[in-house]
Amino acid sequence: MGSREEILERIRTALNDFPGPETLPPMTDLWPAHSGTADSLLNTFETSLTAAAGEMIRCVTTEDAVNKSRQLMQQLCGKRVGIVQRTWIQEVSEKWTDIEKIVPPAPEHPEEVSLREMAEIDIGVVHAEYLLADTGSCVIASPTAFDRLLCYLSPVCFVFAKKETLRPHLPAAWPEISARMVHPNDPVGAMNQSGEFLIVTGPSRTADIEKILILGVHGPKRLIVFVVE
Repeated sequence: MGSREEILERIRTALNDFPGPETLPPMTDLWPAHSGTADSLLNTFETSLTAAAGEMIRCVTTEDAVNKSRQLMQQLCGKRVGIVQRTWIQEVSEKWTDIEKIVPPAPEHPEEVSLREMAEIDIGVVHAEYLLADTGSCVIASPTAFDRLLCYLSPVCFVFAKKETLRPHLPAAWPEISARMVHPNDPVGAMNQSGEFLIVTGPSRTADIEKILILGVHGPKRLIVFVVE
């Protein structure tokens, strides 16, 4: 018996002498299913998002969201706006005047997306399926390449969401997300075939060796979340 076999035999013998428990210990409940009221979750989300260099704008109604987003577009001099194809977002965007809106057929394959046209978008407008309070993150369904590029390519990204989509953390939202991943009749596309969910936390940021934080290198420089209460 060589040295290797001798060592392995000693390990096997030691393991047989101490086989360990027959059952695993109970899992600690680190992620409670419910955590606070909707108002407290919204406050936590805003604090977390702000810490990640993101911005949140509270809106009382959809009409309030239309007005506030239009005013911000004018301040940002946003002329060309890319919009996801979601019914609620379409209703919001129809009330934006003097804005050149880009709403292509949202093709499934990247080669079908006009990258030149996408690169000229000033503001990307997307819809968050869920908001995660603990990290200030937006869970965004992206069934097509167009949806994904809207989150990455434009210098400014507007995210619209409703207060009712707030969840304490990802584990609380995971059952709903996983159910949609295997449901072929998902309202935003067959997510189990070609799409994905993006978890976006604040604007793009990176730092060099001198620890200088730079925003907007790999994605939007500003991420603004409009939450309709």
